[in-house]
Amino acid sequence: MEQLFTILNSIKPLSEKLIFHLKSKIKKLRVSKKSILLEAGHISNKIFFIEKGIIRAYYLTDGKEHTTWFYQENDLIFSIQSFYNQTPSYEFIETLEECTLWYINYSDILAIYDNFPEFNFHGRVLTEKYYCESIQRNFILRSKSSEEKYRYLINHIPNILNRVSLKKIASFIEIEPETLSRIRASKYN
Repeated sequence: MEQLFTILNSIKPLSEKLIFHLKSKIKKLRVSKKSILLEAGHISNKIFFIEKGIIRAYYLTDGKEHTTWFYQENDLIFSIQSFYNQTPSYEFIETLEECTLWYINYSDILAIYDNFPEFNFHGRVLTEKYYCESIQRNFILRSKSSEEKYRYLINHIPNILNRVSLKKIASFIEIEPETLSRIRASKYN
């Protein structure tokens, strides 16, 4: 939990009262590899902070998986649209390694925003950060070549090749695993 408070304090120092309250609401969760934290069709009602492990978000189209991003240590993960609108998610959230997570419920976040207006600043900054990253990923996926998508991914998550199967990486880049193998073997690697 200390990693999370270090990140929050780097945005803007938290009051002692807020820290105490957050510590009473944030819960620890250890989950095994291949655990589903959120299923499509369900409402995202938790924000997870990843202390240890790697997680992916993905959706299905005609039974085919499309990975939208990989999240690792010190990242937050939740289905943004589902969480904020409290509507069913179109995506799944799955652990790819054994994970140590910290989470807080939607209702607790709302109460904290009401009772600790200072925390609204943290929420805004984090929402802006993840929204901008999402826009950048969408731009890369829609406008760049497969090689550029691959390079973008390994530049942003340098150790991903040691932690995630090539099949899941290929689903993010939106290519077949065989094409990814050729890219990795080429001069782009």
